[in-house]
Amino acid sequence: MATSDQYIMDEVGSAVAHSDSPNCRMVPFFYMNDEITYSLLFPIESIEEEDFLTRDYAEDFEDTSLTPDLPGPAYFLQGHVEESMPVVSEKVTTKKDVYKVYTEYEMVRQYLTDNRFTLVDTEQDADILWYTQHFKDFEGLSKNSPEKFVNQFPFEYVITVKDLLCITCRRNQDSMQWLPTSYNLITEIANFVAYYQHRQKGDLENYWIVKPYNLARGLDYSYN
Repeated sequence: MATSDQYIMDEVGSAVAHSDSPNCRMVPFFYMNDEITYSLLFPIESIEEEDFLTRDYAEDFEDTSLTPDLPGPAYFLQGHVEESMPVVSEKVTTKKDVYKVYTEYEMVRQYLTDNRFTLVDTEQDADILWYTQHFKDFEGLSKNSPEKFVNQFPFEYVITVKDLLCITCRRNQDSMQWLPTSYNLITEIANFVAYYQHRQKGDLENYWIVKPYNLARGLDYSYN
């Protein structure tokens, strides 16, 4: 009856790195005469001098759902209704002495008292739309009401949602020195654990703030 055995190799065997396209294979070999197990390493591809030896750590394992990967375009769109882009127009907006404002914010209604603005109760009558919910149809607005302003811009969630903001800042990290080291615990848990242990080993400060990606005002924050 076949059984599975697990063991840790010495520093030589452990130095053979993983690759999805390995140049070697390593298998256990049990020598009955001495009742001892060896790890046999043999090439399966041509190897040049100073090439690194690699093997497949997970032979016949093709389910990549458990392996880390960089987020693709689908990650940025999941949970979001796809937005449209406004049609660029050369039409010049006429400046007005008084702008009509439709708002869903009670505080805007209460504190917008400047005489250059007046509140209206319908979106159709407004020059400025100040929504609480996410606005998506920028193309329709630019075609049907090009003179109207809205308090949002296309794809703004890449800077208003925490995990997407982090990725956006990393792509321009040379000018984002204010951004602390951050990890997405859904897609980067292994990287976070490695960095945490590295700081722990060096006896460095290791305080972390855990935030939900879609809440604000300090809701559900924890400090560890």
